[in-house]
Amino acid sequence: IQSACSQFLENKLVPSNCLGIRKFAERHSVKSLYNAAQVFCKRNFKEVIKHTEFFKLPVHKVAELVGCNDLQVCTEEPVFEAVIKWVEHDAGKRKAHLFRLMKLICLPLLTARYLTDVVDKQ
Repeated sequence: IQSACSQFLENKLVPSNCLGIRKFAERHSVKSLYNAAQVFCKRNFKEVIKHTEFFKLPVHKVAELVGCNDLQVCTEEPVFEAVIKWVEHDAGKRKAHLFRLMKLICLPLLTARYLTDVVDKQ
């Protein structure tokens, strides 16, 4: 039954639910489902970060995700923007985590134009 349920949930992975399914799999020790959800999150990072589940993540899970070396992003800009948006979602409580999360971003991979246009405004 567990295998069938796991396969069912794996087939239902979309950017809006993959973090919740990953959490469910972790909580219930379903390693194959956890791994599938984790891979999905990394492959679809730019879409995942647009959804409510991302903004509900605790800081250690945000750090785990943005700190992955195998995120499927062409540039580091979406990673930077994800951190900023997550912090801004509840700035009063999350501002203290900004430095910890920013250390996980490969700032040298941000383009000079991006740095001057966006980062200076932050």
